[in-house]
This record gives sequence, structure tokens and C-alpha cells, in this order.
Amino acid sequence: MSFKKILVPVDGSKSSLQSLDMAAALAKKMGSETTIIHVIPEFVGVPAEGEPKAIGNEVVSHFDQKAESIMADARSLLAEEGIDVKADVLRYRDPADAILEFAKDGEYDLIIMGNGEDDRWELDTVGGVAERAAKRWSGPVLIVKKTCGFARISVVVGSGREEALFGTAANLAKDFGSQFKVISAPGDGKASGDALLDTYLQKAKGLGLVPQGAAMPKRNLKQLNSMLTTDLTQLLLVERPASGMFSRIFGGGDWAYRIVASCPCSVMVCP
Repeated sequence: MSFKKILVPVDGSKSSLQSLDMAAALAKKMGSETTIIHVIPEFVGVPAEGEPKAIGNEVVSHFDQKAESIMADARSLLAEEGIDVKADVLRYRDPADAILEFAKDGEYDLIIMGNGEDDRWELDTVGGVAERAAKRWSGPVLIVKKTCGFARISVVVGSGREEALFGTAANLAKDFGSQFKVISAPGDGKASGDALLDTYLQKAKGLGLVPQGAAMPKRNLKQLNSMLTTDLTQLLLVERPASGMFSRIFGGGDWAYRIVASCPCSVMVCP
């Protein structure tokens, strides 16, 4: 998969600035059009009951100035990487709704967001909406954590419908010359993790990669996180769970979102 249009919501936190680094790396590799946005939460523009209008205006002015500063820093960081960007400030909106509507209208291929580990917004943060975006957006969402980059990429397979996910992970590994690892974790607990792993290792070799591999007898977050930490994995790709009956039959559940919440590295949730 080639990411032709990348959307990067920023809030000034360290993790959102790291998301700009990831976006710049992808944009340079793929020639992607990159857009940065900042959302001022909807309740900033709504005066509290009995609040003098002048105070309300001061609050609005404060957040406008903060938005300008955040966007200036983001533009500067990307300019240093030679990336031309489009930029927009969305005012007085629910952040998740605003980001997803903007992404849909602009037909973006990828959303890259910080997970907000060091949030310093007074009212709302990118980290507070990243999970909602990952759950609701139909395309890939890359959630950037403190450990990030493309040098060491891993992918979790096991749903029985992860061909596109594997293809995205393998293509990223080829583009960046990454160390590549396949982790098999069958969702139903019945399929052979070893057989599944061998299938995808052969696919990776056929693409010219030199993959590593590990088979998990069942899905276990503690084991997975330990593996990712030991391997110094920077980016993990996981499949967005199927919905409804398909999810219950094939073991989708909330596995991907529990990984996002707990794993030590950045995570790309893919359709």
C-alpha cells in the first residue's frame, strides 16, 4: 500500500511532534501529500453560564494563539525535512469527529496521531481521541508512542484475513530496509501458529525480505509486549477487528485496541 495522502493531527505534545517525524519519513519515501491540522475543542468557544463576555474572549484568544504556535512549530519541523505541507485549524469541534470528517472529506490514506503520553493541553489532547479514531476510521491509523521509527517492524497475523495487513507491513519493511518480524497469534486458538508463521515467512522471503518469526500458542498481551520490548520493535502492525458475528467467530474482539493501549511501541491499526 502506498500512502499518497497523510493527515497528521497535532496538539503540541511530544508524541504529536514525534508523529510529524514519522509522517516526514513516509512522505519522503512515498512522495505523499501531507496535511497537518489542529482542533480547538468545541467547549472553548462556549462561554460558561454567567461568564462575562470579555473573559470568554480571552479564553478564545488564548487557544487561538496556542493553535498558531503549535502549527508554526509543526510547519517548521516538516520544513527542516524538506516537506511542504497544507495546514488547517478546526475550531470548536469535538476533536475525534473533526479529525475523521476532515480525513473523509479529503480522502486521506493514513492518519498519524500521537498517543498523548505527555499531554499538556488544558482541555483536550490528540491522545484522548486516538483510540476513537482508530476504531472509527475505515483506513489505517498510526498511533505514535515514545518508541517509534521504521528500522524494526513487526506484524501480527492470525485472523485468517490478514493478507492486506501483511502486504502493508512487508512493503514498509522493503521501503525502509527494516528488520522484519512476523508474529503468528491465531485468533481462534485452534489453528497452528507454527504453520501460519511458516506460511508468512515464506511469503516474506518471496518478497526479498529476510524475516524473523515467532509463534504464540494463544493471544497473550504480556507475552507479546515482552517480545516487542526484547526485539526493540519500533512499529507494530495489527489488523482492525472485524465487527459483529465475524469478529466473534474468528477471534477479532478488541485484541488490536488492547495492543494499542498496552504495547511499548508505535502501532498501525489497519483494515
